[in-house]
Amino acid sequence: MKLIEAKIDYVSKTLKHTNGNKARAARILGISESGLHKLCKTYKITLLVTKDSFQPRVISVKYSLPMEVK
Repeated sequence: MKLIEAKIDYVSKTLKHTNGNKARAARILGISESGLHKLCKTYKITLLVTKDSFQPRVISVKYSLPMEVK
């Protein structure tokens, strides 16, 4: 596993752990919210969320690696 893959995987797992709460995830990761937003945009990190109206929760996180990493 390359360093960038490990970084993206860690960010994805943290987002899932925080149930998609980006402010909390950024604090855990030790980066700013804007830094997390930039990572999510750069690597197309998206959250798949349940439709439960009382307590929506993240069930999966998808992302796309840059071509040079694949």
